[in-house]
Amino acid sequence: MTNYKLDDAKKEELVEMLRDSLRLPGDIDAKLLNMYVLSSVQYVLNSINDEQTFDAVVASDLFNFVVVDYATLLYSNRGGVNVPITDNIKSALLQLNSYGY
Repeated sequence: MTNYKLDDAKKEELVEMLRDSLRLPGDIDAKLLNMYVLSSVQYVLNSINDEQTFDAVVASDLFNFVVVDYATLLYSNRGGVNVPITDNIKSALLQLNSYGY
């Protein structure tokens, strides 16, 4: 488990991207969206092989994509027990690991 601390500006950017992805107005489910973004960030960073590259990974557009995509998946399946990881998320995680940041 990683202890990486996401700065507030980056977290807000990801929450807004998630809100746009889900097409939610205003501050509907703001607390829930924050939780999903933070969970998604931890999920992505836990899949990265080298903790020394976290800052470079977090700065990448691919990181934004996979965090928002995974958070969207969590939000869309919030009543489900098992959330299947989609192929595009798996692919993006593999790409993040292979870039050698």
